[in-house]
Amino acid sequence: MANRKHVSTLLRNIYNLGRDVNAKFNQVWIYAGAMVIVTVPVLAWLTIVLSIDEPFCQNLLVYYGLNLIHVSEGQNCNFMRFLLIFIQFPVISMNTATAVLYVLLCCFSRNILKEYLSNGEKVSPLDCRSFKRYLIFYEQIFEVLSSLEASLSFPILLTVSNNCAFIFYCFMALDPFGKSPWPLAEHFYNFTTLTFLISLLSFLCVTLAASSVGDETKNAKQIQEKLLQRVLASTRKPDRDELMVLFVTHKRPAFTLTAWGFFTFTKGLILPAIGSISTFSLLILQIDSK
Repeated sequence: MANRKHVSTLLRNIYNLGRDVNAKFNQVWIYAGAMVIVTVPVLAWLTIVLSIDEPFCQNLLVYYGLNLIHVSEGQNCNFMRFLLIFIQFPVISMNTATAVLYVLLCCFSRNILKEYLSNGEKVSPLDCRSFKRYLIFYEQIFEVLSSLEASLSFPILLTVSNNCAFIFYCFMALDPFGKSPWPLAEHFYNFTTLTFLISLLSFLCVTLAASSVGDETKNAKQIQEKLLQRVLASTRKPDRDELMVLFVTHKRPAFTLTAWGFFTFTKGLILPAIGSISTFSLLILQIDSK
């Protein structure tokens, strides 16, 4: 409940900051995100229920029901279709909703930073007072990003970890090089392929969206330094010391989003992560094939 309040406050703060800098929030992104949250679990469910037959459903029912659930003959698939809704939907829906929410918040924050940079190039007249307002507004952005980190860094860690685990499992199950001694059952081929693509896209979208926020904060620091040089050049010498104190007082480092502090989201994370998963999967397949 507390985390829900934090997210609500975060959404309100992002909206207010966007309004202050005239940042545009495309509502199409919100509608598209809502469609993704609904569509992904439904597709995952359909890829299984449309490809299973009665004997396979009976085996699944024994597995999930611990041999304690018995239904009349010919009704195993109908019961499993109903049961899979409660098995699949909570996990897939939660992971998808977390990833979509995180990506949207990162994109909105990036848009705010872009408008902040654009406004910095148009500051006029450029004096100590306007420069101070510019620095104070960045502090507000910094606080919102800190709130984003505090509220969603742990959920996004679980989501990204889940994505990596699914990529690893699906890569081994699909066995693109024919190394596995236990080929994937044909009933799960469509589901495994879909899960692999969804997990990969989720990992890429989360990483790229989060890293774009860090890139914009680095650009913001460069703009602030350029503005400082311009203000110093047009300021009388007695006021320069006060200006430097102002800059140091309101100075904030570039902000990098993390997954609960375990790793930072940068574009350089993508290739090592995917390469490590692929290498380890091939190693396991090679060992199993011997």
